[in-house]
Amino acid sequence: MKILIVVPYFHPSAGGLQQYALNLHNYLKDNKHEVVIVTSNKENKLKEEKINNTRIYRLPTLFRISNTPINFFWVKHLRRIIETEKPDLINAHLPVPFIADLAARAAKERKIPFILTYQNDLIKENPLLNLLCKAYYFFLGNKTLEISKKIIVNSFYYAETSPHLKKHLKKVSCVPPSVDVKKFNLSINRDWLKRKYNLKNNIVLFVGQLDKSHNHKGLKYLIEAIKKIKEEKTPIKLLIVGEGDNINYFKKISKKIGIEEDIIFAGKKEKTLPLHYAGSNVTVLPSTNRSEGFGIVLIESMACGTPVIGTRVGGIPAVIDDKKDGFLVEPKNSIELSKAIKKILTEKELSKEMGLNGAKKVQEKYSIEKFGKKTLKLFNEVTKE
Repeated sequence: MKILIVVPYFHPSAGGLQQYALNLHNYLKDNKHEVVIVTSNKENKLKEEKINNTRIYRLPTLFRISNTPINFFWVKHLRRIIETEKPDLINAHLPVPFIADLAARAAKERKIPFILTYQNDLIKENPLLNLLCKAYYFFLGNKTLEISKKIIVNSFYYAETSPHLKKHLKKVSCVPPSVDVKKFNLSINRDWLKRKYNLKNNIVLFVGQLDKSHNHKGLKYLIEAIKKIKEEKTPIKLLIVGEGDNINYFKKISKKIGIEEDIIFAGKKEKTLPLHYAGSNVTVLPSTNRSEGFGIVLIESMACGTPVIGTRVGGIPAVIDDKKDGFLVEPKNSIELSKAIKKILTEKELSKEMGLNGAKKVQEKYSIEKFGKKTLKLFNEVTKE
């Protein structure tokens, strides 16, 4: 089968959506299927390349709204690519709009089966941007959902609580994201991290993009929670892995509340990310709204045997079994968050048990093999209809 995967960003760009698409690409290639990638290029020029026998079309970006790349001429590019490649199926990925919506219409035009992978609802905390999100569904998104033969979601929990998916639940299928357990596992060195940063304190880990468009990750509330823990004389370091255009904002907050010396901004650490999970005491994802459709960092951390803390928003409650492999707390509540962190730091047996429970769950539910088989089954069903 020849599959055209359309994603707004792709490897080597970092992020949960990019990792999801890369894992899918790798599984399909390993199982002798032909994959073509269509994605955006940061620059306003078309770039075609072939990497490990995968053809990648990086379409020129004319401008951006928030983190959404846009070019009205992509319709022409997509038509040409589809005509050239003649795929059996097109699989596009949301929530970043526009490129997936154009792919849906091009697929319909050419009568090619179209499957949408719907990571999460499009929502912003900025009132103006959120108004644009609502306009997106009205003018583009709802039609894309209608065109889709099947809609892949990370969890039924998320789909059933989505105002946009409730009309389409009959064609919704659940395929949870995956973790490469050869890369993320219990055998990773747990001492490397403290040696790397010359630390003796407890380590709280945050992994995520630090762009203004990703403020829903809730890092501000984690920084405030660290301040509260420090006030109780608990030795602690917050390690922040990620890059973005809002990093100075978080540094200013840290300095303002007097804990800049307790925070390490480590930058992008893709190659050593498993070592960062394994060496930390807890990984925290303090997201604030439904933009968090799953939280791949949670299952990556679990795979390494490190307990997690997440908020009761979006798809996170479908990932964390509260009090079993981590804790769920209310969003934007730095006091509750600080208490959960301190409980994991001080109750060592509980922390160890949570870590082992999480690692077992990942092995059972989130392997690339399970993820790939479920996805491929859906692809085969649609192409045979």
